Amino acid sequence: AHQWRQPLSLLNTIIASLKIKQELNILNKENMYNSFEKMENTVNYLSDTIDDFRNFIKPNKTLSKITLIRIFEKSTLFLKEEIKKLDINYTQNIDEDLIISTYENELIQSIINILNNSIDAFKSNTQNNKNREISIKTKKELTHLSIIIKDNAGGIDYKIIKRVFEPYFSTKSKNGTGLGLYMCKTIIEDHLKGNITIKSKNINTAIIIELPYNLQNKSVYNVI
Repeated sequence: AHQWRQPLSLLNTIIASLKIKQELNILNKENMYNSFEKMENTVNYLSDTIDDFRNFIKPNKTLSKITLIRIFEKSTLFLKEEIKKLDINYTQNIDEDLIISTYENELIQSIINILNNSIDAFKSNTQNNKNREISIKTKKELTHLSIIIKDNAGGIDYKIIKRVFEPYFSTKSKNGTGLGLYMCKTIIEDHLKGNITIKSKNINTAIIIELPYNLQNKSVYNVI
């Protein structure tokens, strides 16, 4: 349910936009084809997510060899409309040649969860209506790569920051399941053999993901 919420919201937005354009008699073929393509991509993602969770605890998985920038292209596909609507300045500084061998869809799900948390934080923090920012940076380390996802959506109180990866702990009152970051931690540390930490100061929050360049498995396919 957590993974489906954003894609379903995007489908609703696309359908509503098509209806309005039709009523205003400004719907053209280009609008339709672009909308259909977005809807098809979204439906395919929903289908892939079902398969991912069906295989979540199965040991026999296939690794993907893929550029990190492609990972983020797929991760932000369903978030762009929301980011634009909230007037968030999204930037990313990712080495285009940085390749990783990992479980692609599980990493994408984790990144979507993290970015969704930033978006939700901006929605909750109505006082921060200007200079909203989400930034992505990567660092090449000797033994691993680091991904830093940072926002200025208000920060996290030092009293609770140690609990954000606990299951069923949420800062979103009735609207949070408390499973988003817990699942990220489970995926990144148990499945992807990496590490995830969180830091917060003043209005800024940064999540740091550390991953091996090559996750070991017998079968790897290239999707670069």
